[in-house]
Amino acid sequence: MTAPAGGSPEERLRQINGLLHILRTPGVQDDQAFKALFILWLDHTAMHTLLNLTSVLAGGLSIDRRGGVPAAIFRRLPQHHVAANIFLTNFARWKNGERSESIDTIGMPDGPGRKLAAVFFSFMTTGTIAAVSTGILGDFRLAIEGIRATLPSMRNAGLLDEGNRLEMFWAAVEHRMRSAEEALVLSPGYFLNVGHCVLAAALVETVRGGGFAPRKIAAIRGKFHNPTLSTHVLKRMDPDVPPNHRFGEIADGAKSFFLNDQRFVHIMKVLSDAGRVWSEGRRPFVTLEPELIERGYAVLAEYGVRPGDRIVTMHVREPGFHADSVASRYQDTEYHGMRNGSIASYREAVDAIIANGGVVIRLGDRAMTPLGTRPGFIDYPFTEHKSDWMDIFLVSQCHYHLGTASGMSYVPMLFGRPVAFTNYITLVNICDTPNILTLFKPLVDLNGNTVPFESYATRFSRLANDKELEFHGISHRISRPEDILEAVQLMERHADRETGCLDLPDSECREAQDRFAQSPLGLRPKIPPKFWNHFYGR
Repeated sequence: MTAPAGGSPEERLRQINGLLHILRTPGVQDDQAFKALFILWLDHTAMHTLLNLTSVLAGGLSIDRRGGVPAAIFRRLPQHHVAANIFLTNFARWKNGERSESIDTIGMPDGPGRKLAAVFFSFMTTGTIAAVSTGILGDFRLAIEGIRATLPSMRNAGLLDEGNRLEMFWAAVEHRMRSAEEALVLSPGYFLNVGHCVLAAALVETVRGGGFAPRKIAAIRGKFHNPTLSTHVLKRMDPDVPPNHRFGEIADGAKSFFLNDQRFVHIMKVLSDAGRVWSEGRRPFVTLEPELIERGYAVLAEYGVRPGDRIVTMHVREPGFHADSVASRYQDTEYHGMRNGSIASYREAVDAIIANGGVVIRLGDRAMTPLGTRPGFIDYPFTEHKSDWMDIFLVSQCHYHLGTASGMSYVPMLFGRPVAFTNYITLVNICDTPNILTLFKPLVDLNGNTVPFESYATRFSRLANDKELEFHGISHRISRPEDILEAVQLMERHADRETGCLDLPDSECREAQDRFAQSPLGLRPKIPPKFWNHFYGR
């Protein structure tokens, strides 16, 4: 048996689903099926963990006991992924009736990782916290990463309650560590891309509002993806990192927190609350210097754009942004390929903005599909003016932003500007704030049927990449041109240019908001009503 290759996407999904069905059959130990899937997902360590969990739950062998290609690759995994596999293997055996109350930590080095794995295993299997938990402060970064890596695998394998319990306990452990410090210290990862930089700003706002025990926030400096944005965010932090700090906040767009008021919140809820302050509170997080704004408009003057003209920025993520990633060397798709869109499907929306007197300025990089500059449209990445400071200037001046779930599409929030997210994926990551409109990607099963919203919101709300979709035998649909056009028409009518608020009445989005609120997500996002009615209306 060989790994699926070629054919239509639907046929590829069917082949993958067939291989997984073999491994999900109790008692089956088909090494050929396992090897085929392992090679297929060679670039994706999280899928190795999921395959391991699925196989052990079905009564099969764990990766390290299979030998051959899987075992050889497993031995080369990063330490925290090895720890995750050991943790989940023990947990799966416990689920299968092997009621051990201690974790087999053979292969895990002494230190916080081994201790923390034992603590979590004890909690998950007995409901009690082991005494060793009192000694887990310190250098815990890889330990936390190892435990965090198990959450997607648990949920993908159908262990939803266990995954939720583990996430809450992990958040409680971090809350304890965080609360013991005089300052919340952010890791350098918060400045490696602009999206995480926006999350750093949200944490600053949370500290300012008393959401965390530490009343100061600082950051360990590292490499800046966008020095202009990073510098402005750092201005709102304490300049000095306490020399004796032991907790470092890891950059992660999927984590959750316990706040001082005992609320358990996802990081996108933290961002949503901060976004309300920046827009509705009329208190933008970042304000650019007059000199930089003057410099930016001097550049735009070359294209006939003057201060006061209505600018709509746009960023449509395409393959190639992470062209140097490990994933791209093995597969045609990226690790985050499901966040991409098709720039061709935005043509009608762009034309509508131009016809209404706006100027569309496309953001991005030179790996994107060139569109060419024309009246009312500036293909900015392909101009000589592409720079980190100009990127930030442009989003600071937009009437609103039209984009996909890419880091740059979150940056306008720092200036209190509205955003229309299109081709959005991972429902739990939707920004629940009146200033945001969201057009998410429908999911489709093997027979071409739209996955019902209730299943999407319960079972698949955290899917983050195409590999996870493949595991479930589903795929996503990119946003249709007519749905993107609807989103733009709503923004053109309801985005207030002066205040930066999206004055879209809840009555227009009522059914979608009510269905979201009744789901486990508990959100009330603004969803374009025609799109909703077409795919999910009752």
